[in-house]
Amino acid sequence: MNPAIDYYEKIVSRINIRADEFAGGEDYRNFKHKDCIHSFTTAFGLPEQRFACVCSDMVYADFNPGRWKNTPDLRSRFLLKLVASWEDWKKYVHPVVIRLNGHDINNGPLFLENVCRGWPSLYFPIPLLALTHGDNRLEILNRSSGENKLLIQHAQILRQVDCLNFSVEFCPEFARCGRGFAIGLTLLRDYPKINVEYPKNILKLTSREGAIFNFVAIKPAKNVELKFSTKDSACSCNIGEIYSAPTSGEVLVGADGDDVRLDELDRMLPHFINTRIGNFFSFRAGEKRTFAPEYPPEPADWRRWVSLCRQNGLRFQFAGIPPRITGKDLVRWGGADFTGIQFHEPYLAFQPLHGGLHQYVKNAKNLQEAKDGYLRILNEIIEQLRSEGKKAISGDPSLLSVYMRETAVDTIVCEPVSNADLLLGAVRGTGKKFGAHIALDWYMGFPHNEDTLRRFALLLQLCYAYGGERIYVESALFQTNANDRNDWEESFCSGARNVLRNFYRMTCAEERKGRPQVNLALIYGNLESMFWPHDDRSPELIDVEDWDRLVWGKWRESNYRWMWKAAEAWLPPVDFADRGKNTSLVKMFSGTPCGPVDVVSPMADLNSYRAIAFLGWNTMTQEIYDRLLAYVRQGGIVFLCGCHLNTRNDLRKQPDLINGGKVSDLIGADIAGAGKMIGGVRSCKLENITSRQVDSLLYVNSLGKGKVYFLSYFDYASNPGDTALPREVLERIGSEICESDDVRIKTKKRGIINYNIWADGPNRWVYLANVDWDNPGTSAVTIHYKSQSVSTRIRGGQMQVIEFLKNRAPLARELARW
Repeated sequence: MNPAIDYYEKIVSRINIRADEFAGGEDYRNFKHKDCIHSFTTAFGLPEQRFACVCSDMVYADFNPGRWKNTPDLRSRFLLKLVASWEDWKKYVHPVVIRLNGHDINNGPLFLENVCRGWPSLYFPIPLLALTHGDNRLEILNRSSGENKLLIQHAQILRQVDCLNFSVEFCPEFARCGRGFAIGLTLLRDYPKINVEYPKNILKLTSREGAIFNFVAIKPAKNVELKFSTKDSACSCNIGEIYSAPTSGEVLVGADGDDVRLDELDRMLPHFINTRIGNFFSFRAGEKRTFAPEYPPEPADWRRWVSLCRQNGLRFQFAGIPPRITGKDLVRWGGADFTGIQFHEPYLAFQPLHGGLHQYVKNAKNLQEAKDGYLRILNEIIEQLRSEGKKAISGDPSLLSVYMRETAVDTIVCEPVSNADLLLGAVRGTGKKFGAHIALDWYMGFPHNEDTLRRFALLLQLCYAYGGERIYVESALFQTNANDRNDWEESFCSGARNVLRNFYRMTCAEERKGRPQVNLALIYGNLESMFWPHDDRSPELIDVEDWDRLVWGKWRESNYRWMWKAAEAWLPPVDFADRGKNTSLVKMFSGTPCGPVDVVSPMADLNSYRAIAFLGWNTMTQEIYDRLLAYVRQGGIVFLCGCHLNTRNDLRKQPDLINGGKVSDLIGADIAGAGKMIGGVRSCKLENITSRQVDSLLYVNSLGKGKVYFLSYFDYASNPGDTALPREVLERIGSEICESDDVRIKTKKRGIINYNIWADGPNRWVYLANVDWDNPGTSAVTIHYKSQSVSTRIRGGQMQVIEFLKNRAPLARELARW
């Protein structure tokens, strides 16, 4: 085991100093803020009421840390944890002196952010020279000159694992060939000469920097032992496994700094690096959230943090460019380890909280102009980032990411806030490099417990199975703010770090081979603007006037989006027992009973899919129509309705069918106009019918090697009940594709089995997940590949990889278990 995990994470003892144990307070009372940074929503928790000591001038408390040591060979380590808030949180920074036995631990600005529940936690190293055996006095002095009151909820004295001279402080449990890694010793004395013994054919020592020894792995190996010695001291460590260098690109696994206070980075980055949580970090500077605008980090701070990443083989990106530096600075400092600048949530151009509609969309007179305006917004952002000299990365939590295909963006990072399979299918369907930005704190469900961690682990594995190249978690590794407050030393955050650490190791040990094989695609229609399905939306939207339900941010006629509910035929969401209680968890996980599914533009390369389905809005053009004809003739299967053949780009206008309704070459009938009402939908009035009529509304037209399933809906289904028939048709198409595929699965619980197929010549790898995370039982699954088959049982919330390799017996292996 990596000794750094105990060194950085284990709390040996904890002394709690409650609010009423501080003397000298002006008052002692229950307090809660009226609002917080996220006051526009109640979805993630309201400010929390806590009992606090009101400090207007100075308060103090005494404590006894018990027995501790400070000798030439052993040093105890302590942190002061302060949980506090300013009474007027919008005046979020004032001078504060924190003094221990007359020694200043802090003397300067004290920034206290107020996110959701409030009551932030700050950590200060305690110098041993300031600590005494027996009673110690902690003093806190408010230097705001009466402008604000400091509310102290409690303080804690945290004792960490002692420093033992000439011992191993950190050593990776695993490493990769070609990538540097470090082993750190605790040296409490001066050791100018240390002998290092290690297998020279496996490792190369590149440098020593004080107590840190830098190595590069040369070839794969197991149980590699290293010994460090002087004439009177010795210690050793073991690297459990050295993995081969990746042949198809390294998967970046790591963290986003959205909720990491910048004044904590000097403590958190070494923790992240030395406990081997991942190989990637996304820096983000959020005013009033991660730093006080009056005191932004100096350029030297950013350069130090960037250098720390580079020295330890950590790739990194920036989400936006912080104050006082430029993108060109980052390019110069970061070299090949700097992977680009991310712009996050570009759809906020439509959100009322961000100043209303962007002028490019506000001035749009129809859907086409709205889409063109949005693409103009995106391309201007990308061009600006490119002018800074580095790649542009889009962070997009919505299906609108489909349009990134039409931009010059380099990488798309999906943030799953609703059905992960829809959103991951959308970024994969662009054909660009992609990844996932997982907001564990906000969208993986509440309460934060073992169930949440299981969902987190499952989502990590699904992102990997989809083909994500950078997969990182926003918040929760070191603190949570949504719904409740967890700090870095508490079980939820340490559990999240452990999940990510195990996942990172799995990506090193289980390199993906080949390319994803996807047979099915849902068409995100021309001029569509839907972010998320109507009944699968993130919980804060109700508090901001459902702005996501507007069409291109302007028009309210969006009931056509109910047609997307039929997508559940191919991606049935997993229900869960606490649906009514767990309002922060939506339909995050889906089965794939008919196989993997992408979400693509009708202008994408359709020929890579065996079947495609139009559901939501589509403005038909002659180019799209001709592409569909060619696709079907070459063997593709298309599902569409009469409404998808409409050419109008203005919601206020009447339907206007392509070619005046003369569409028999595609659907095997012409559409003369609207027919009679069937349920809540007008049917099509059909003429010159040559296609095969299956029932009153469904027709199948064989064309070349393929066929068209035409549903005679003149209008979009505008309520959930009218989506039953489209769903039945998609189930029929999906079963047909699945049964004829060379990879097939058999199970009694198809709705909870999610699988992705990777192909390389005759070889297949099937990443098979049981997405029923709430059920600890197993499901029996048999996977067939041509004439071969393998049976396995897979536990809820777990993933296996099934290998079908040429000239080998098929094999099922469980990936990292949590």
